[in-house]
Amino acid sequence: MRKLLVRLYPELLLFPDREAANEALATANREDRSHWFVVMVTIIILICYNILLRLFPHPAVYSFVPGGVLLLTTGLFPTLCWFPLLRRNVRRALRSQLVKHGIPICIPCGYDPTGNVSGRCSECGAPVQKPVPNA
Repeated sequence: MRKLLVRLYPELLLFPDREAANEALATANREDRSHWFVVMVTIIILICYNILLRLFPHPAVYSFVPGGVLLLTTGLFPTLCWFPLLRRNVRRALRSQLVKHGIPICIPCGYDPTGNVSGRCSECGAPVQKPVPNA
């Protein structure tokens, strides 16, 4: 599970220890409430699917696509479409946590601004926030 999380969120490797990384990920997930939108859209699609099947029970639908496969694909479709956007939000929240831990990183793109004197990210042009030193 840890390897999957690190592949999805490489920022976790930059935290000083595993406990800080887990705490930052939990905080990022708490702050980002947009995943509830995906859950609600998926539930609405599944309800509409069931209503349509009850209103129009056409045997031709089942002759070429089993009902379970159709149900599975309509339920997974919103999740698969929205996951990259949800992941982006969590990664930005992780980067802001890194800045709070005193680790320099550009929040929008993840570039390491060490040695940058201009105050702007050389990758995306966003203003670079100075890391807060740990007390």
